[in-house]
Amino acid sequence: MDPPPATPANNNNPNAPAPAQPQAQDAQRRTGSVSGVLLFATLWFIFGATRNEDVLSRHQLSDSLQSLIYQQGNYSAFLKNETSNFTLIEYDHHLIPLMSHIVPPPTFRPGFGPAFYSNVTGFVNGDLSFFNLTIIPEEPLASLVEPLMRDWNYTEAAPRIGDWDWHQGRKVQFSVLENKPNNNATINMLHGKMDVKDETAGRTIVFTLEGLHFAQNGSFFGFAEAKGRHPDLRQLPALLPKSERNRTGQVIDIELTQRIDRLRTMIASGNTPEHDLEDTVVTSCPFVFHAQLRPAHATQGQMNLLEEEMEKPTGVSTIRRPPLLLDAVFVSPECGILLHMSGGKGLKSQHYWRKTTTFAGVGALAYMLLLVFTVREIARCNTHAMLSRVGRTTLLLQTCMDAFSFTAHLTFAIVADNKVSMPLICTGFLACMLLFFESQFNNSAWEVQSPERSAVAPPAAPTLTAPAQTTTEPVPRTGIAQGRAWANFTRIGDTLHRVATFLRDFYGLIWLIGGFIFVVWVLLDALTALSWLVRFAHFLFWVPQIVRNARRNTRMSLSWEYVLVVSVVRLFFAMYIFRCPENVIGHDLAPWAAYLPLGFALQLAVLFMQDRLGPSFFLPRSWNTADTYDYHPIIPQPDPEAPEQSLGDCAICMEPIIVPPPDSGAAAVLVKQSILPGATVKRPYALAPCHHLFHTQCLERWMDIKNICPQCRRPLPPM
Repeated sequence: MDPPPATPANNNNPNAPAPAQPQAQDAQRRTGSVSGVLLFATLWFIFGATRNEDVLSRHQLSDSLQSLIYQQGNYSAFLKNETSNFTLIEYDHHLIPLMSHIVPPPTFRPGFGPAFYSNVTGFVNGDLSFFNLTIIPEEPLASLVEPLMRDWNYTEAAPRIGDWDWHQGRKVQFSVLENKPNNNATINMLHGKMDVKDETAGRTIVFTLEGLHFAQNGSFFGFAEAKGRHPDLRQLPALLPKSERNRTGQVIDIELTQRIDRLRTMIASGNTPEHDLEDTVVTSCPFVFHAQLRPAHATQGQMNLLEEEMEKPTGVSTIRRPPLLLDAVFVSPECGILLHMSGGKGLKSQHYWRKTTTFAGVGALAYMLLLVFTVREIARCNTHAMLSRVGRTTLLLQTCMDAFSFTAHLTFAIVADNKVSMPLICTGFLACMLLFFESQFNNSAWEVQSPERSAVAPPAAPTLTAPAQTTTEPVPRTGIAQGRAWANFTRIGDTLHRVATFLRDFYGLIWLIGGFIFVVWVLLDALTALSWLVRFAHFLFWVPQIVRNARRNTRMSLSWEYVLVVSVVRLFFAMYIFRCPENVIGHDLAPWAAYLPLGFALQLAVLFMQDRLGPSFFLPRSWNTADTYDYHPIIPQPDPEAPEQSLGDCAICMEPIIVPPPDSGAAAVLVKQSILPGATVKRPYALAPCHHLFHTQCLERWMDIKNICPQCRRPLPPM
C-alpha cells in the first residue's frame, strides 16, 4: 500500500505562501525559452542581416570586377587590332550634325581662341526645353531629323518612354566629377548624374552620365542612361571624328584599368558601397549628349592660375572668377526625344565648399547669439509672474526649427565627409544646445501655465438625507451586476464629459481640428504640407504671444532685446534659404518669402503697440472677457502754485511721481492713445486697487517678480 502524500508543515497557516505549482513552473520555463528565442532572433536580425547584406554586396562587387576585367581585356585587344569580342557601334551620321546644329562647337583651333574652365567638377543647374522628334520640324532641322527618325517605331519606343511626362520635367541639375586618367591635359573623363525634376507632380528622374571633356575647346560628348543602367564607356569614341578615336580610346582604356584597381581595393578593404534601394525605373530612354562651355573673357594662363588657386589656395592674386555657363543637347533617337539646355549656371565644387564653410561660420555666430540671449532671458524670466506671460507656442515653434536645423546640419556634415564637416557639426552642436535651453524654457512655462485650464469646480453642497435602514437580507447577484454596470456607465459618462469640456475650449478645438487636417495632408502630399507648415511657422511666429497677451490682458514679459534678436536671426535664415538664388542647400526661390520681412515687421509692431497701448487695444471692449483693472485712472492734478508738482513719492524707488502739465506734448500723446476703443492710457503713475500709488515702470518691474502690493501685500490684478 502506497504511503500517503506528505503534508506541508504550514498547511494550517492561512498566511503561509502557497506552494509553487508544476504548471506555473512549466509556464515560466516556456516563457523564458520564448524570451530567449526572441532575443536571439532580434540580435540575429540586427547583426546577421547586416552581415548578409555585406556578403551580398561583396558578391556583386566581385561579379562587377570580373565583368570589368573582361570588358577591358576585349577593349585593349580591339585597340591593338587584335581579335576581340568588342565591336564599336556606328551611330547614324545625322545624329552628330543635329546636335552640333543646336549647340554649335567652337570654330577656332585649340590654343588660338578664348579660354575655358579645364575642370567643371561641381554642379550645374538649368532649364530644359523639350522637342518631339517624331513631329518633323521646319528647315533647316527637317533635313536632319527626318532621316534620323525614318525607322522609328512607336510600339518599341512606348515601353522605353514609360510614364514620365517630358513636357513637365523642366528643371535639371547636374552633379559631375572630372578626373585625368593620365598626364594628358587635353582630355578628361567625366562621370556624374543628371536629375530631371517634374515640379508639378513632385517627381525626379535620375540619369547616370559618362563622357569625355576636351579641355582646350570646352566640348563634352557622352551618354546618359536611366538610373540602374550603366553606359558603356567603350562606345564613346563612336561620337567623335575618326581622327580622334585612337587618342580617346587610349584614355578610356586607362580609365577602365584605374576602375579595376579601385574595385580591387574596395573589395580587399571590405568597404562596400551603400546600394540605393529606391524606386522603380520610370523610363529607360538612352540619351547621347553634346555640351559646350561658354568662353571666359580671359587668357588660358589666367584661367589656369585661377583654377590652381581655387584648388590649393596660396593667396596669389588672380582674376575675378568668370561665370561658368553651359549649353547642352540630349538626343534619344530610340524614344524620339530631344532636350535642350541653354545657359545652365555652374558652380565648381571648390567654390561650393567654400560657400558652405562660410554659411556654417555665419550660422554658428547666429546660433551663438541666440544661445546667449536665450540663456539671459531664462535667467530673467525666473518667476511665476513672468513665466505666466510667455507664449509657449512661440517657444515651441523655435524648438521645432532648431531641432530641424540640428538634424539638417548633422546630416549635411555626414554626407559631405570632407573639410567642411567640422564647421557644420559645430553649427549643429550649437543648435542642439539652443534646443536644450529652449525646451527647458518651454517646460518651465508649461509648469506655470498648465493649471490655467484645469480649474477644479467647487464641491457641491452636501444633501441631507434620512439615514438608510440597515437590513440583514443578502444582496442578490443581479443587484451586484447592475451596480457594476452602473459604475462603468458613470465612468464612461465622466470621460465623455471631460472630452466635451476639452472640445469646448478654444485652443483644444483648434489644435484637434488643425492636427487632424495636417496629418491627413502629410499622408496625401508630404512636401506640400511641410512647405505650408514652414510658411505658417514664419508668418505667424509672434502671433501666439500676441494672442496670449490679448486673452490674458497682460503685457508680454519677454525683453525687447530678446524679441528683436530672435526675429532678426530667424528672418536671416529664412531669407537665405528661400530668397538667395545661390544658397548652398540648392532650394529654389520661393515667391512667398519676399513678404516675410513685412510679416515680421507687422507682428513686432503689434507687440510694441500692445506694450504701449494695452494688450487688447485692437479689440472692442465688449470682446475683452478678461477681468481688467485700470491702473491709470484720472486723478486730481497737483496745485499749479504748489512748490512741488508731484503726486507723492513712489513706495518702490522713493522718488517723487511727476505728472506732465496738460499743455505738454506728453499729455497730447495720452489723449491720442485714449481714442482707440480697446486701448488703455498708460500714464506715468499707477494706482493699485488698494489705493497705493507708484511709478508705472517701477510697478511693472515689481510685478515681474511678485503680483502683490509692495506696501500692503495684497494680490494685484494683471497690469
